Amino acid sequence: MSFFGELRRRNVFRVGIAYLAAVWLVLQVADVVLPNIGAPAWIIQVVIFSCAMGLPVALIFAWFYEWTAEGIRAETELGATRAVNLKGRRLDFAIIGLLVLAISFLLVDDFVLNGQNAALPNSVAVLPLENLSADPDNAYFAAGFHEAILNELAKIRAMNVIARTSVLPYVDGTTPIAEVARQLNVETVMEGSIQYAGDRVLVTAQLIDPETNAHLWSDSYNRDFSDVFAIQADIAMNIANALEAEFSASEQESFEKIPTESIEAYALYFRALSTPSRESRRAALDQAIALDPEFALAYARRAVMGQGRLIGVVANTSPDEALAAERSVIADAERALELDPTLGGPHATLGTVHQANWRGAEAEREFQRALELSPNDVRVLVGYGEFKRLRGDYDESVRLMQRASQLDPNAVLPRNELALTYRAAADWDAAAEIFQDIANREPARLGTVGLNVNWGSVEAGRGNAVEAVRRLQLAEQLAPLPAYRLASMAHTYALAGHSEDAARLFVEFEEQATQARIGDGWWALAYVAVRDYEQALQRIESAVSTPGVTSDQVALLALAANPWRDPGLDTPEFRALFDNLWIDE
Repeated sequence: MSFFGELRRRNVFRVGIAYLAAVWLVLQVADVVLPNIGAPAWIIQVVIFSCAMGLPVALIFAWFYEWTAEGIRAETELGATRAVNLKGRRLDFAIIGLLVLAISFLLVDDFVLNGQNAALPNSVAVLPLENLSADPDNAYFAAGFHEAILNELAKIRAMNVIARTSVLPYVDGTTPIAEVARQLNVETVMEGSIQYAGDRVLVTAQLIDPETNAHLWSDSYNRDFSDVFAIQADIAMNIANALEAEFSASEQESFEKIPTESIEAYALYFRALSTPSRESRRAALDQAIALDPEFALAYARRAVMGQGRLIGVVANTSPDEALAAERSVIADAERALELDPTLGGPHATLGTVHQANWRGAEAEREFQRALELSPNDVRVLVGYGEFKRLRGDYDESVRLMQRASQLDPNAVLPRNELALTYRAAADWDAAAEIFQDIANREPARLGTVGLNVNWGSVEAGRGNAVEAVRRLQLAEQLAPLPAYRLASMAHTYALAGHSEDAARLFVEFEEQATQARIGDGWWALAYVAVRDYEQALQRIESAVSTPGVTSDQVALLALAANPWRDPGLDTPEFRALFDNLWIDE
């Protein structure tokens, strides 16, 4: 018998085929499982090497030994016919079984796993640029330039651009590009470096296909600082072209628009984007506007800062001070839009101001326009999603929050807001699942008051009184509680059946109310916690009769939504007041 005939008789070919099928299946499973359990990259290399070394061992073993009903026997002990019949049939069954498993895994991987985790189309994660500037004081420039590129890309409706918050964890450059793409669910990743010194800017950038590690586009720029706008626009357009993302004439025109004629003002704007100090950010924006009174982006950014202050300090400021702050925010946002009507951010800022004043129709128009102009802006998506939640449009709120979570997957804010939307809609299980996911990803959050209070309220809604009380007790131990937290926690204690704890926190709430301005909405929520619905009704009447920017809008609208189905809040008297909270003319 020829050598090849003997190989066939001893089923060496069958063993080789079976072994290769098994190895292929093992490698496919390892490629899916290992990254998801956080295994280092070298483990898959060890698996591949081990499988390759095992092939000759398997073939040699097949030559000398045979698998029989009595166990493994030496080839010399068996006749040729028995070897073919016994060993061959078993190997045929093994090969068929492995092929069935392999095909099943392919189907599951392609249609189930990849279907659930498919990368966003036309998507890119722009990693923070490596700062090569010799002067450490120039580090702000790299951060500002990075955000400017993201802002340019965010204008393109056909693209999915990961927010800066979610790419910052990869600033050290140690995570492999393929792993970055997997974690952020994107098709491409851009990395690069920047060096700023004197009047020169040196930028390198490359867009990478994470599957092949090939460069889809790369370029370098060594230009005067005055050309920084052209560099940003060129990078954004080249990324869009490489992804074959269509963009409109107006979007292309926005790329080419020079935001300011003052290079010094633009440098100050970059500094305002990166400095952690609120006072320093405000000072830098004020200086930039003083240098160029037509710098729209600086006005828009200052409006955002003022919006945050307006919403945050109303509880401790007089009505006159709150009104002055509101006027300042509106003036900055409207000035930004007057100078550059293509900006979406100022519309979102105006939407938030109108929302705080209960002007529902005006807020809706501003948020819609903001989303049209800045479809990838997470701040716009979250702000609009919150507004939709407050208006009771939970389906649309969920859609907007889920979109924000796609574009900012490493950020807590969009997921937290999504959980709050589920809570308002009484989808307690969905809300609890998100809070659990936040805790799993960032265990340090378990040490924050906000997560525990919100999670506790969800558990109370689920009927899990033990877990709800545990969360509230932990929150009480973490930090001193402001009045609005006391009102919310008292209400959750009451839902969990702990009326004594609810009464205890109500007393603390009353004591704080003597030292600070407490909105009628929080008073109403606190009264509901101790089942004093008459006092709660009076507080809501007071809120409806005194329109304007309020710090208790969330409390009032939570009572109006009544996800816990409190019959005391479903009386005609309460419903009539709740129906008049918004101004929709």
